Amino acid sequence: MDRHTNVLNTVLNPKVVKTHEQEYTGVLYPEVLKTHEQDFTDVLNLKVLKTHEQEYTDVLNLKVLKTHEQEDVLNPEVVKTHEQEYTDVLNPKVLKTHEQDFTDVLNLKVLKTHEQEYTDVLNPEVLKTH
Repeated sequence: MDRHTNVLNTVLNPKVVKTHEQEYTGVLYPEVLKTHEQDFTDVLNLKVLKTHEQEYTDVLNLKVLKTHEQEDVLNPEVVKTHEQEYTDVLNPKVLKTHEQDFTDVLNLKVLKTHEQEYTDVLNPEVLKTH
């Protein structure tokens, strides 16, 4: 009976568990988790970081974008994600999607489809036929 009691105490009593401290108290008692703290938290954090990955990167990206904000706006080579916004508006050579908008208004030679609209209103000679 004393022998079993001794075994139970050795397993269950943290103060007696010296040889098994690493196995038992290291796993069950967070306050004792000093040597394995890095191991456990690293493994757990990696698993948790999967679900929070978007959360973390979004926050970090926002902070990084603050320092690069000036750079992203002023340096055309850095503007990749904003290429449509910045270069399409500022760079005439990239103005392909907006070509219809800009050239139709500014280029009289392109104004063929609108010729009837403009001349009908402005030209008295054409208005006579109407």
